[in-house]
Amino acid sequence: MKRLVNRVGRRLQARHDDGHAAIEAAIAVIGLMLVMWLFVGGLRLTNAEGDVRASARAAARAAAVTLGPSGEQAARDVAGTTLANRGVTCQSLTVGVERTAASAQADIAGLVRVSVSCTVSLGDVALAGFAGTKRMHADAVALVDVFRGGA
Repeated sequence: MKRLVNRVGRRLQARHDDGHAAIEAAIAVIGLMLVMWLFVGGLRLTNAEGDVRASARAAARAAAVTLGPSGEQAARDVAGTTLANRGVTCQSLTVGVERTAASAQADIAGLVRVSVSCTVSLGDVALAGFAGTKRMHADAVALVDVFRGGA
């Protein structure tokens, strides 16, 4: 009789645990997917910020080697092109150019400061909780090329 009770008890325990491993695995997979999406969303933000910084540096260099007011247009063009080449689509792009007056001495150059602001859509990482838009901003300074550019 004792054997029968033990056998029945083991069967009941075995039936009680059926399916728990599958549920635990499903919960673990969902948790790992959420962490992965959070990581992907963070990378997306970091890459977009780096791309805006790169476009600001490129725009500052373009403005520094271009004479007069056309340097501002060159900076805007280069900033937009750099962002487009890096796959960043800005909902609104603002490029500001500020030139400091060059020194009266011919061997001392002025500076060009470029500010780039880009509103990036985060709809592609909305699953990770990054819905909406994010405004990215970067500044860059370049030395005006005394021989090619001007202040």
